[in-house]
Amino acid sequence: MKGNGSTPVFIFRFLVLALVGLWGWYFCAMFRTSGWGYDDLWRELWGTLLVFSIFALPFGFLPLIGVSWRRKFAVLTAFTCLCVLAVEVFARTQEYLVLQSWSAAGGYIERRWWPFEHHDLGLMKDGTGWGCD
Repeated sequence: MKGNGSTPVFIFRFLVLALVGLWGWYFCAMFRTSGWGYDDLWRELWGTLLVFSIFALPFGFLPLIGVSWRRKFAVLTAFTCLCVLAVEVFARTQEYLVLQSWSAAGGYIERRWWPFEHHDLGLMKDGTGWGCD
């Protein structure tokens, strides 16, 4: 410990970034789980990145006030990649499991996982995936 108060500042910055990350994950996952996105990974990644950049990333700059621009952008780049990856893993895992549960005889429908139970996810008889809010 340096004794100049840098440890409490680091802890504060970490906790605020964690809260911003949770907010960003929830907001992006809300958009991402409202539809079917298993077929086009790049479109979903760009969409999630856009939502995160608009609604969460600006808040990520706040706890980093006073940090050099180089470190600020390194931290926020890693932070953004981690959040976008977490959203995609969460959404695509359930879509993959729905594909495994599908039978060609009929369609399949289920609710999204918590906290997005109000979103539905399913497959039609022809294997086309869909999702709705």
